[in-house]
Amino acid sequence: MAFDSLKKKYGIPEEKTKIVFFGSQSLNDSRKGMKYLFEAFHILRHKMGSAADSVFVLAAGRNFDAIKEKIPFCTKGLGYVAMNELPAIYSLATCFVCPSINDAGPMMVNQSLCCGTPVVGFEMGAVLQVVKDKGTGFCVKPKDSEALAEGIMQVLQMNKT
Repeated sequence: MAFDSLKKKYGIPEEKTKIVFFGSQSLNDSRKGMKYLFEAFHILRHKMGSAADSVFVLAAGRNFDAIKEKIPFCTKGLGYVAMNELPAIYSLATCFVCPSINDAGPMMVNQSLCCGTPVVGFEMGAVLQVVKDKGTGFCVKPKDSEALAEGIMQVLQMNKT
C-alpha cells in the first residue's frame, strides 16, 4: 500500500511528515518505560521548535486513553494491532521508539528493523544487540530521557519520510 494511502488509513493528517511509533501490550506498564518516553517527547517538542508541527505519534496497545494527554504531539492510539497489520505501520513510521527499561526483547525492535524502520531505545535487550547506530537507529543510556529525545530527533532528521 502506498505511503499516502497508509496515512489516510490510519488517520494521519497529510501535513504530518514525521511519524513516531511506539507500542506495548499495555501502555501503562511501568517496565515499558513510558515515563521516560513522555519526558523525551516534551524535550523533543521543545528542541524541535516549529519543526515539531510535522510530527505525528502513533501508539499501539491497550490503555491509550490513560496516557494520551502526556504526549505533546498530535497522536492517535491504534489499540491492539493485529500481527499482519504491523509491517505496514512500521513501514509508515519514520522511527520506532522502544523505551523499555526491563525487557529481554521486545520483539517490536526486530520487527521494526525488518521493515526498514530505525529504532531508538535504551541500551538493553534486543536494542543493545541489533541497533548499531549506523542508520538502524540509536541506543541510549537507560532512563535518560534527554538522550532518548536526542536519538529520536536524529532519526527524524534522517529523512525516511
